[in-house]
Amino acid sequence: MPARPTLTVPQPCHESWAAMTPDNQGRHCAACNKVVVDFTRMSDAELLAFLHRQPSTSCGRFTSQQLNRPLLVPVESSLWRRWLAAVALALGLSEVVASSARAQAPVSQLGQQPEETYADHSPVKSSSNRKVTASAASLVLVHGRVLASDTREGLPGVTVLIVGSNMSTSTAADGSFKLLIPADQLTAKRKITLSYSTVGFIKRVQRVRIMGLPIEIPSVQLKTEDTVLGGIAFLPASTN
Repeated sequence: MPARPTLTVPQPCHESWAAMTPDNQGRHCAACNKVVVDFTRMSDAELLAFLHRQPSTSCGRFTSQQLNRPLLVPVESSLWRRWLAAVALALGLSEVVASSARAQAPVSQLGQQPEETYADHSPVKSSSNRKVTASAASLVLVHGRVLASDTREGLPGVTVLIVGSNMSTSTAADGSFKLLIPADQLTAKRKITLSYSTVGFIKRVQRVRIMGLPIEIPSVQLKTEDTVLGGIAFLPASTN
């Protein structure tokens, strides 16, 4: 028995995640008439906390990195171990797996070589009465939107970083971002390099050739990491 709790998907399913109907916790699979909970953007602690709150969850979507390894338990206490045992009773011992479950094909990995993109001039409307302006023309506005490649939906919480600096921001609920950078960060070749990263998606690095100001980045699409769909088997932590 493992020293820490472990999640496995004994019988992965092959249904298309993109074809499922969106649900507030993930997507509804018509083949097995279940909600498949999307765990791909959760940390180990968030995943375990979710299963604690809803131990009857039987089907989920995970990245391959979340499965078949000991999960990091944030708190070592007898109470924590008791609820892990309760979750194990609901999930691990029954090994709820839908007989009609099938699985999504893995998504191919995207290399980390920067790709080159042209950024055009585009006027930007401020969301408030305060104008987005450059102080003494020393700041340049960079803005754009990050989408999930499979659904074309905006991705919130993506870290957008100017590579080689400590300047970064996070995308809003619709996947949009705005970032003011010093004009002297623009190289003589008028290029900047951006990276986009978030849990459950493959990091993307993009070199942007600047064609005008402010800098509008064409929509950036992130691919999900290799994912697995199917019924959850929960192996509880050892009590030894």
